[in-house]
Amino acid sequence: MPNLVTDLFANEIAAGVEFFAGGRDSLDFSPLTATEELAVQKGWGKNLAFMQMISPVLAGQFADKQLKSGAVAGPGTAMVKFAGVAKAMFPENKSITFPGEPGTIVADWLSPPALFWVKNPDGTTSDQNGVGAYADVAGSTTGATAGLPMNTWDVGMTAGTALYLFGLTAGAFYTGRALTEKHTLGVLCQNGLIEVGTTPKLSHLLVASQVQSKYSPIAIQPLIDIPLSNCVGNPTNIYQYNTPGMIALTHNFGMRVAAMPTVTGKSRLQWIGMNFYEYDHMSTLATCWRTP
Repeated sequence: MPNLVTDLFANEIAAGVEFFAGGRDSLDFSPLTATEELAVQKGWGKNLAFMQMISPVLAGQFADKQLKSGAVAGPGTAMVKFAGVAKAMFPENKSITFPGEPGTIVADWLSPPALFWVKNPDGTTSDQNGVGAYADVAGSTTGATAGLPMNTWDVGMTAGTALYLFGLTAGAFYTGRALTEKHTLGVLCQNGLIEVGTTPKLSHLLVASQVQSKYSPIAIQPLIDIPLSNCVGNPTNIYQYNTPGMIALTHNFGMRVAAMPTVTGKSRLQWIGMNFYEYDHMSTLATCWRTP
């Protein structure tokens, strides 16, 4: 049954979480069982705990908080609800698990192979729709993308040329996978774009959808050149970009995330969030390695 985004995520909004719906004001939702909620909490919480060990400042931004009403809400509770969205939206009614089990919907941390695939493991034609800069997994030998490793968050960019992170071009949009038994739904956290080990090169971010492109680009926060924190024990810097809110990447509604680079080069632009997918989308180690 469709639920208004503002109603479904009312507590999260009260906790300061914003959502970019792109003109899609309602989402189907199916309540989770206690076991399913625990599975999502494990998939989210275990990775957040590692983040806490490495960068408490960063991890603290994605922690839930207690509201005056007594309810606890934040990115973590939002992920539980997005799992319910996936459960209702995927054609096959399945339970939520972590780690994933056959015949279920897996709730796990975002990873490039889960979000971007170019060919199926058997080499057949890709069903990917609207891949962006991350799709250059081949390790190109020339230009800004020269030498990029495959299946990573690494991207190449050219100053003054739009960089499409989700959505291949100005006329294309990213959608999750829509194959039977392989549906996906990714969730990008609000302010969940981080740069690890490379220096910031983006000045503006633009988010649009297949039905709404009215918003102007937003300027990157003014202190982007100052590291958020250092990884404990080594000099790798972490920088954090601002985004307009949590973004759902569903299989039936296109989204585009683009940026404007001011410097030509390579960056590791990693997203914090979760991916909900049917087990067959990534059921073996072989399916964790995407080939161009």
